Amino acid sequence: NVVTGDRILIPATATSTDTNSAPASEASSAGNGLWVPVYKQQRNLSCEYAAVHAAAMAFGWAPTEQNFIDAVPEALNPHYGYRGNIDGWWGNTEDYGIYAEPLVPVLNDWGFNGEVMYTFGDTGPLIDHLDAGHPVVTWLGFWGDTRERLTDDGNYSVFAGMHVVTVYDYDDEGVWVMDPAKGAKVHYSWNFFIQMWSVVDGMSLAVYPS
Repeated sequence: NVVTGDRILIPATATSTDTNSAPASEASSAGNGLWVPVYKQQRNLSCEYAAVHAAAMAFGWAPTEQNFIDAVPEALNPHYGYRGNIDGWWGNTEDYGIYAEPLVPVLNDWGFNGEVMYTFGDTGPLIDHLDAGHPVVTWLGFWGDTRERLTDDGNYSVFAGMHVVTVYDYDDEGVWVMDPAKGAKVHYSWNFFIQMWSVVDGMSLAVYPS
């Protein structure tokens, strides 16, 4: 069982997402200088692959969305693989997406570490990685606490309205993210970000070269 602040290091060996309701200010750059590209997801439900691609590109190379699609298995449990149809409509839990763990082997193959974290809203590990120059992919619950607990492929939860962004910087007021649904960089207040992030247990994936 994971507890608050746990880090799990796995070393190297149609209708698009609508996040327009989020109270975010669009901007082209952040204050502290960690660069990630602006990148728009290529499939309706490929925000996870797009967000990880953008995070890795901060270091000059990255697996593409298609590389992830080719390598990641399908699974009912998104901790094991991709759940549902990647071209389905956003917001439901049948055509859904993927969690952090199955993305790590692809990153390893491309020369990256992927550090999986469940912080339950604790911003300390996030800030530590950003200060170290590591973009952090984060899973957010845009519709609030819609948790549905399932047991058909182990024990796991899914969340209607789940979306994934790349956090690349922060300031006193909040975090700067690259939103692959918009293909834009936006700013979320700390309160708004932590509220959405905590819904999905603070699930995060820090990306940096191995």
